[in-house]
Amino acid sequence: MGVLTDISLLLTNIIGSIILLIFYPILGFLNYKKKKTNFPTPKAIVITGASSGIGRGIALEYAKRKKNNSLVLGLTGRNIEKLEEIQKECLGLGVQVEIESIDVTDKEKLNDWLIKFDNKYKIDILIANAGTIETILPKELDFTERILTVANTNVIGTLNTVLPMVPIFESRGSGQLVLMSSITPYFDYVMAGYSSSKGYIKSFGLILRNGLASRGVGVSVITPGFIYTPLVDSLDYKDIPMLLPITTDKASKYIVDGISRNDAIISFPPLIYCISHFVATIPPTLRDATNFISNSLLKYPDYSKPVTHYSHHSQYSTNESKREDCPSSPAMNSNSQKNKEA
Repeated sequence: MGVLTDISLLLTNIIGSIILLIFYPILGFLNYKKKKTNFPTPKAIVITGASSGIGRGIALEYAKRKKNNSLVLGLTGRNIEKLEEIQKECLGLGVQVEIESIDVTDKEKLNDWLIKFDNKYKIDILIANAGTIETILPKELDFTERILTVANTNVIGTLNTVLPMVPIFESRGSGQLVLMSSITPYFDYVMAGYSSSKGYIKSFGLILRNGLASRGVGVSVITPGFIYTPLVDSLDYKDIPMLLPITTDKASKYIVDGISRNDAIISFPPLIYCISHFVATIPPTLRDATNFISNSLLKYPDYSKPVTHYSHHSQYSTNESKREDCPSSPAMNSNSQKNKEA
């Protein structure tokens, strides 16, 4: 691609935006009439990765907003102690809570638990939140092992969570699936495993939404910016500046509100969402140029090498996040075995 192609893409973006602005009232009205928003008040909600971070915040937000005493939360994660803590908090708010220590990469165990929970309570909303990032993995892992671990957790783990409920929701003509992505797919971000896995989730979720809409099933994709969670807390803020970070409490409010509206994309803060969309429109050649500038200014650390864990502003420790957000993978198991043998 050359200069003429880049200029053509920029002009196409401008012309396309003008056309969309002209037809926005019609398209907006069509969306208002066609989009399903009349889902019943949820009585059973499942959240994976619920022992800390956003998952924990979402659980508490739903518990605070309960409209009756029949709400049941099904919370899963790897850290049973943290799950018991959040269970106690939610019980104190008057909701019923069931917890289970499950690795989302354990397909059979997760599937069996989901089916069992659904048979007992009939799931209304399933939130596939569990995930990981290169910077909170054991520093002994090499680049290949960390990429495979992130893909196994974020991609395969999300599929293991969502796919069992798709035919069940289809048969009922109701239910909502919520997938946790990120704004990072809009950027050529430094963490290749994390960003690409979240890009997969975003594409998968939006295509699934289009396919299931006619069957009465809602699908939403969450693309948050920086939030004070164990994952973000693992970054070195000296190298990667936090852009308009928000607390998990505020993020959880955005998410629950978006789910109630059956939004296709739930993204926040609004300014970061707008910036990410602008960046996504930059043509390839110009994108290389902007990357040269950002790389020289931000001095990204080399995450292809073993990393040191960081802990700054968040209340969560890296060790806690590893237990919750880093399910085991073949790469990690292999590395652990090597350490044992050594």
